[in-house]
Amino acid sequence: SEATYLELTSKFMKNFNNVHRLDALAGYSYSEDVYDDASMWNGNFPTDYFSYYNMGLGSKLTDGQASMSSSKNSSKLIGFFGRVSYGYADRYNVLVSMRREGSSKFGANNKWGNFPSASLGWTISNEKFMKNIKWVDNLKLRAGFGVTGVIPSASYKSLTLWELGSTYYYDNGTWKQGLVVNSNPNPDLKWEKSTEFNIGLDWSLFSDRLSGTID
Repeated sequence: SEATYLELTSKFMKNFNNVHRLDALAGYSYSEDVYDDASMWNGNFPTDYFSYYNMGLGSKLTDGQASMSSSKNSSKLIGFFGRVSYGYADRYNVLVSMRREGSSKFGANNKWGNFPSASLGWTISNEKFMKNIKWVDNLKLRAGFGVTGVIPSASYKSLTLWELGSTYYYDNGTWKQGLVVNSNPNPDLKWEKSTEFNIGLDWSLFSDRLSGTID
């Protein structure tokens, strides 16, 4: 098997007047996986000395009972992504991200999918009206959503797949086994997407002696 991976990213970070904080990231990723397999089987060897380095020595080959097989499949995944984070006075935080990915495993009409996400955070304990409440160390309210996608495990589900069938045809004096369609093409095969929404509260009290999270 072979694998090729590439990821390029660029970052930007800036603080303004020690109040505003801005972080940004943009990137590109590429991955290609190639899997190949080959196998041989033989039996009744006159000696075990050669191990599997002399497969033709077994008598099952001349008897027509030996076998061999090979296979190969490949897939590619390309992604463009970006993320922007903004914070104000250690009280308010916003994070927005977008990822656009394309996979060779999907149909011709749906190679690409968009996956956005966003989150908001409010650190209530850093507000001015909380300064006199000494027993609250941390109190943060947050909310967010995100979309994720699932890729099929097999590489060629969107294509016409063939296999040897029970139909035979006569050609040049011999009967040959014909091909039949194993599965029909599906150019509309697309990402399986799920969307998640969440709201939560983090809290810590009494010099961090008591803390918890609610989601």
